[in-house]
Formats: sequence, C-alpha cells, structure tokens
Amino acid sequence: MGSGNGAKVDLSKLANEILPKDGDGINIKIMKYGIWAICIVAAIMFLVIICIVIYLLVFMPSIKLASLTEDQLKIYKEVRVIVMDEAMKIGDQFLLKLWLPILTLLLGYIFGREKK
Repeated sequence: MGSGNGAKVDLSKLANEILPKDGDGINIKIMKYGIWAICIVAAIMFLVIICIVIYLLVFMPSIKLASLTEDQLKIYKEVRVIVMDEAMKIGDQFLLKLWLPILTLLLGYIFGREKK
C-alpha cells in the first residue's frame, strides 16, 4: 500500500508501535493479526462506499431541469428518490449492519485488552 507521493506504509512497523511490548501478559501475535483484520475491514468498508458513489453516479438521472415540463419534473423527482433510497439501503445493510459491528468488535478486542 502506498500514498500518492510514493511513500509506502509498513503495517508491521505500525503494529509494533501500537502493540504492547513482550512481557505485558498479552498475546502480541494475536493482536498483530487483529490489526491486519482491522485494516482489511476498513478497506472493505472504503470499497463499499466507493461502490455506492459509483452507483449514484451511474443511476442518478442527469438532465437539464430548465427544459422539463411539470410531469417530467415529477417523474425525475420520483426516480431520484428511488435511486437515493436504494443507495441508502445498500449503505445501511453493508456498512452499518455488517462491517461496522465487525470493525467495532476488532477495535474493542485490540485496544480494550487489559494486562493479566
């Protein structure tokens, strides 16, 4: 993974900075896998958001409103509401009901652990 300026992000180094050191009574290997899982879930959530934006760009009707009659404007508004509702349903089902609880679970496990 890299950013636009060519710098690469070393997730192992990031994990080593976040995780406790040996001897703290916490299984560091499991926590490293947890950090990787958090990164994967966050990437999936980002991809779902990108897909929703693409869906809106493709299916949202784009016409000149000034040239519409009243009936055409009414149909345009109805179609727009339908497309927005579908996008909101997709976001609700995949982001809020599926991936957000998984992300919260992983974050709670990684950062909520106490020393034994």
